[in-house]
Amino acid sequence: MKRSLPDPARAAARSFPARTKKTERRAHIFIDLDGVLADFDTHALNEGKYAADGKVKWNELDYKWWSSMPPCDGAKEFYDAACKLGPVKFLTAPVLSEGCFS
Repeated sequence: MKRSLPDPARAAARSFPARTKKTERRAHIFIDLDGVLADFDTHALNEGKYAADGKVKWNELDYKWWSSMPPCDGAKEFYDAACKLGPVKFLTAPVLSEGCFS
C-alpha cells in the first residue's frame, strides 16, 4: 500500500516552534511594510519622488520623507489581528539612504 503524504495543515504545524507546557504553538507572522502597512506608492507620488521614467528617486528619500510616510488604510487593525495569531516581525529591503533605517 502506498503511503500518502501528510495533509498540508499537519505538515505546516511541524514547522512551528515546539509546544511547551505554558505556551501553545504559535505561528511567526512576517509582514512586509511597503504596500501592506506603509503606503510607499501614494507617498512617493504625492511628494514627487518618481522620475519621468517611473523609477523612484532613491537619493531624494531622506529621514523626513521616510518618517512621514502614511500608513495604509486598515494597517493598525491588520497589525493588531496579526499579533493575536503569533509574534510579528517586519520584513523590508535595505535602502542605501542615510535617512532610512531599514
